[in-house]
Amino acid sequence: MPDHTFRQQELARRLSWLVRLRWIFLVGLAFTIALGDRLLSVDFPTTEALAVGAAILLYNAGLQLRRCRWCGGEAPGTREGIEASRLEAHLQVYLDTISLTVFIHLTGGIESPFPPFYLFHAVIGAILLSRFEVTVLGVAASGLFLSTVALEYFEIVPHHQMKSLFLNPRHQNVHYILVVALALVFVLLATIYAASSIVNSLRVRERELALARGMLEASSADLRRANEKLVAQRAQLVQAERLASLGQIAAGIAHEVNNPIQFIHGNLQIIKEAMTDIIPILDAHANTRGDLTVARLNYPCFRTEIPALLDDLSEGTVRIRDIVKDLKTFARRDDGRVDEDVDLNAVARAGIRLLHNHLKHFTLAEELEPGLPKVKGNANRLGQVVVNTLLNAAESLADESTGTIRIASRSDLDGRHVRLAITDSGCGISREVMGKIFDPFFTTKQRTGGSGLGLSIAYGIVEQHGGRLEVDSEEGKGSTFCLVLPISPSAS
Repeated sequence: MPDHTFRQQELARRLSWLVRLRWIFLVGLAFTIALGDRLLSVDFPTTEALAVGAAILLYNAGLQLRRCRWCGGEAPGTREGIEASRLEAHLQVYLDTISLTVFIHLTGGIESPFPPFYLFHAVIGAILLSRFEVTVLGVAASGLFLSTVALEYFEIVPHHQMKSLFLNPRHQNVHYILVVALALVFVLLATIYAASSIVNSLRVRERELALARGMLEASSADLRRANEKLVAQRAQLVQAERLASLGQIAAGIAHEVNNPIQFIHGNLQIIKEAMTDIIPILDAHANTRGDLTVARLNYPCFRTEIPALLDDLSEGTVRIRDIVKDLKTFARRDDGRVDEDVDLNAVARAGIRLLHNHLKHFTLAEELEPGLPKVKGNANRLGQVVVNTLLNAAESLADESTGTIRIASRSDLDGRHVRLAITDSGCGISREVMGKIFDPFFTTKQRTGGSGLGLSIAYGIVEQHGGRLEVDSEEGKGSTFCLVLPISPSAS
């Protein structure tokens, strides 16, 4: 909470308390006027006391009304509000001091039993005002009292004697006046000093306590957010571990699939060679028998379709073999070396083969520069970057019936770098997200189980290779991720 807001709230509470206290005083004054003569046998100036009480009643009612309106319509916390509260505090304590001085004058002046009530006003002033302000109040109260005593002494104003207290008037007794006045002023100023010191100390402690409470609440909120983030990261790490386990399982499946695929591919070559030898024999037999059927197909259809079918099967096994090889390479544990000569075009093609099922629904444009210089690095890790970037491109087009993914490579004009750019025509990346996409665990794919690690890891891999991963995106139009890598010294 800002310090000025705290001060205003504190002052507003105390001003309201003072208004309520004044109502209690008026009730006490009414009982004193009603029962003073009977219980205390004091010649109490009833008319004068009622006049002072009526004045206090009027201005306290006005203050009460103002506070009700203020609480209902004025916004706390502004410096203007603080100034208004300070002015009201001065108004209240000075009105009370003037009222008390008039009441003291009407009840005997220097002979009145009520001057000690100035101490009560001093304590209230210390609570509401600063030390300097309450000291000024004390001097003003002393001045008012001494002025009243002086005016009565010189008979400028009439002296109202309470005969039941003093048989002989003392308002012109210099020694009595000096003793009472000096004692009152000394006690009043001493009380102001002591009360303001205590109040200032309490005020500092209260402010420190409020500050500590605010810091504790802020720390608690930070801790809660950190805990929520930790829980989310833990869940994402669990997901990442599952994906890693799935990768190992996929690598094992690929290894198991590789042997039967090699067997099928080898046997298909034998069958194709056998067909080459059998076709002439079947041709001769078909010339003598026009209705020849083979495998429930008439011979002309068999003669055309079966060799084509065998070619398709052979091509399919080659494709499966290449995918298995790429999958084993992708899932292989590497030794961390980044000193291989890597063909980025080959890495790009391997990634496309691996993700054929993801990319087949979109238009894929390959613009790979022939004879692209090789880069020094780790083919497996660079393949991880390409696969991750292609997957992101495909996912950005997931809500579109058509879309285009373009993968292009080229050499930079400086002859020192090569570029591999993957562009999609998807939804693009907003400005708010752009600055966070490489942060660990940041993901916009919570619903689909995104771990938030893909781009962060890709960025680290490219940086490890001495390159950079550039991003260019426009929301609603698509994105381009570009790997910029230094050319291998052996290729230059």
